Amino acid sequence: MRVLPGRAKANHHLAFSPDGQYLVCGGNGRGVAVWNLASSDPPVAALTQAHGPLALHFDTGTGRMYVAFHSGGVWTRTHDGGESELEFPDGQPSQIGGIVVAPDGSWVIHSCYEFGEAGGAFKLTRHALDGDRVGDQLWKIDEGYMWDGPFAYRRDAGLLIGHRSSARHFVSRTPADGATAGSHPYEPRPDETVAGWALSPDGERVAFTSRSRVRVMDLATGAAVESPVEEGSVGRSLAYHPGGQFLAVAAGDGVKLLDANTLAAVRALAWGNGRVRTVAFAPDGMTAATAGERGWVTVWDVDV
Repeated sequence: MRVLPGRAKANHHLAFSPDGQYLVCGGNGRGVAVWNLASSDPPVAALTQAHGPLALHFDTGTGRMYVAFHSGGVWTRTHDGGESELEFPDGQPSQIGGIVVAPDGSWVIHSCYEFGEAGGAFKLTRHALDGDRVGDQLWKIDEGYMWDGPFAYRRDAGLLIGHRSSARHFVSRTPADGATAGSHPYEPRPDETVAGWALSPDGERVAFTSRSRVRVMDLATGAAVESPVEEGSVGRSLAYHPGGQFLAVAAGDGVKLLDANTLAAVRALAWGNGRVRTVAFAPDGMTAATAGERGWVTVWDVDV
């Protein structure tokens, strides 16, 4: 286990680079911290021109990092430290909830909340992309008040997966035109609000948490397994192990590692470094990282 001092008082987002060499962390502060996990060097402060990272994403082909910020805009950074802000032809997006880059880097899709004369609405937009150069807007969808920002990309089927809390279902869309490809409802519980969710590595299931339970649902059949938890004990963040067999859930000052099929407890880890807000697995599944309220980042061996 390694404890890395963070740059912010509270951290809410973690991501490993595709090769597992770098770990990126961001929270209530300017820019993000980037660690080279193969060395004992202190973190590099990157993208400090912007404040409050909301979404971290790596291009799996090139390793280029993309970060959307609360203060507005999307910035990118290469392995050699080159930084630039993406310039969108239709104006800089703000209030970004999620961002996905095509596996070949040819397009970027982001969700954001836009304000207009009639009020605000969630938008889902696709642009052509070439490294740090944004091309024409290819499509934009008005999701009204139903699209909840963060979303995932199902590479096996080439689909976007998002969540609509007001309608109590997940939705699949095709990146080519944004058309709805499927709706995946779940049975609501009284006063239940989904706090966080994650897509399984095979793209077939979603796991999500609320204040009183953890659930895993099969997107094709709607079949679900759930496990009750102590009220308010789990946080917004959860992550699938790359192999798909385990599910890590932020819980109190540590992490609960669950069997992804049965939700039976496998391990419970607590470090006393403050409430955990985010958890992520390295691509090889051998290590994982957590971060939270006190700014510390803990890197630990999965060892299961």
